[in-house]
Amino acid sequence: MIDIIRDTLYFFRKNFMAIAGVFLPIVLPIILLDNLCTFKIIPDEQAKTILHLFFFINLFAYSIYTGALIFLFSKIIAGDQWNVAECLRTGLNNFPNILAITVISGMLIMLGFMLFIVPGIIISARLSFAAYHIILDGETPIGALKRSYEATRQYMWKIVLSSLIFSIPMLLIFFLIHRTYPSIFYLNIFTGIATDIGFDILSVIFAVLIFRFYSFYKEALEHRPASP
Repeated sequence: MIDIIRDTLYFFRKNFMAIAGVFLPIVLPIILLDNLCTFKIIPDEQAKTILHLFFFINLFAYSIYTGALIFLFSKIIAGDQWNVAECLRTGLNNFPNILAITVISGMLIMLGFMLFIVPGIIISARLSFAAYHIILDGETPIGALKRSYEATRQYMWKIVLSSLIFSIPMLLIFFLIHRTYPSIFYLNIFTGIATDIGFDILSVIFAVLIFRFYSFYKEALEHRPASP
């Protein structure tokens, strides 16, 4: 488990500039717009309209950069040539399918959390490969969700535990900073932007973590003996 976390952080650190080059062009304008509204730099009436739409803006952005990053990860691992335009084009081309699985899995996970939390954690782990199946295996949304549910059977608890081991220390750091300096994250637009970027980077590291498990799954398939 520790090896997986170490490999995840190594991959992220080694390829940080490449990841940032694909990720930031999508999320940075949204973060800036959010903080311009939050700190009332944009007039109130316009800010209210933008903030009402923000859930959908974030959902669309997430669907695009998720596909772009998965494509990037696969190219890096394979040692193939890539460029930012190609990654973003892949994200845009697969946007409807990623959006569909995001909405469907999100509703299922929310339902699971309403049923005493643990089912939500399990569903989240079992559906975590869906976006990878869409981008790398050409699955349809329903096919990707079904395939993910089967593919993650043997990795479910490893995914859950490694996610907890990885996330708890980082969230604890954010909590302690907020506890010690309650207003630091909302001190001004610059700290607001820095905080939002920090949480978004955390989500990208999680994407790398899931990609490592997906890679293990694909390697296991390749080495599985052929059926007689």
